[in-house]
Amino acid sequence: MPITINGAGTITGVSIGGLPDGIVDTDMLANNAVTAAKRGAGAILQVVQNHVTGTSSQSLSQNAVTNITNLNVSITPKASTSDMLIYVMWHGELADTPHNTVFGLKRNTTAIGNAASSGNRSTGIGNINIGYGGDDDASTIDSAKYQFFDTGRPSGTSQITYHATIVNRHSGGITLVNGRTVSNANSPGYELCPCSITIFEVAT
Repeated sequence: MPITINGAGTITGVSIGGLPDGIVDTDMLANNAVTAAKRGAGAILQVVQNHVTGTSSQSLSQNAVTNITNLNVSITPKASTSDMLIYVMWHGELADTPHNTVFGLKRNTTAIGNAASSGNRSTGIGNINIGYGGDDDASTIDSAKYQFFDTGRPSGTSQITYHATIVNRHSGGITLVNGRTVSNANSPGYELCPCSITIFEVAT
């Protein structure tokens, strides 16, 4: 078929694959021209992170699920059926021993990703990785790192807020410090480390 250019600027007769490589660039694509079908499942639609460089402390009541101060992030989905991959990185210490705690996640106000409930055992996603030197509640920062792939969120594009949580199983109240050691002395042995929560929106 011959290639024809009419007076309105329309070209006809170009076969599939008939254009040279590289002739169509990003500037030639209209906004939103790449549809979900072309993009495919597993594509990352957006990434949102809350990287907390400051420090804080908070009280934890016994057996209460508590949001960790500032360790949350909100995301407005670009697609109604996409999934969310959540990464949490926490650094800090508990101002008492033993470290009888468990970490978790909430989607808005709903706990997600916990281990299956069994008897009186505590359930969550992660636990504290004790720093060098053992169960040290004064120096040598501790950490918890965990992730969850949220495939069960309600469909829609309304904003979602994910919270990192902690449950204190220690008898009585306890103080949690975030981003620092308990003593926080001005010395190389008393570290400061940021906390973060990162969300990847994944196409389905």
